[in-house]
Amino acid sequence: MTKVAIIIPTMNRPDFLLRHFEFYELTNSPHPIYISDSSTPENAEKIKSGIDKFKKLNITYQWAPPGKDCLHQLLPQIKEKYCIQIGDDDLMIPNTIS
Repeated sequence: MTKVAIIIPTMNRPDFLLRHFEFYELTNSPHPIYISDSSTPENAEKIKSGIDKFKKLNITYQWAPPGKDCLHQLLPQIKEKYCIQIGDDDLMIPNTIS
């Protein structure tokens, strides 16, 4: 199975993002997840502390200042040949990404 980087921009929606992680862990997703987070400090902390609970997932977290599109700052960290960007309130079935 080809690993595809999943890029998720988010801002002040920790519950949606943590639901993402639950879904991908339950479906045994092999795909690494890259987060670009522009949340307030309180919401960013919820996300960062929530990431620690998901031991099966490869999650890269990056905080970015709000008001700008900072996804390009994630690109140097991506090691996979392909990537897909999805919203923090959308889910993709891992096999369809592969």
